[in-house]
Amino acid sequence: MTLAGVFAAALDMAARYAAEGVIVEPDAIRALDPRARAVLTLFVRTERITTANLVTCLGLSERTCRTLCTEWVRQGFLEATSSARKNRGYTLSAKYRQFVRNLSAMEDRS
Repeated sequence: MTLAGVFAAALDMAARYAAEGVIVEPDAIRALDPRARAVLTLFVRTERITTANLVTCLGLSERTCRTLCTEWVRQGFLEATSSARKNRGYTLSAKYRQFVRNLSAMEDRS
């Protein structure tokens, strides 16, 4: 298959998905790194997470998870729920909560 054929097939597939009403991933979600996407799925089941949840989900050290959380808070992905150093919890920012609500609604329909 030629490169033009690959692009034509991709265009056909996109048109088929659009006709079926398949929801396209929002730009804000697409911009997240793979680790943040994995963390996003945790919020389907709970509103608050801790670094211990991230250690389990991502398989990284607690220190690395704390660093990621600090960065994600700075980027506006997460919000810290308290100023305590130990056992600090995190919630999704309002911008990303709407996506989780949409995912939950889609799961309820299926």
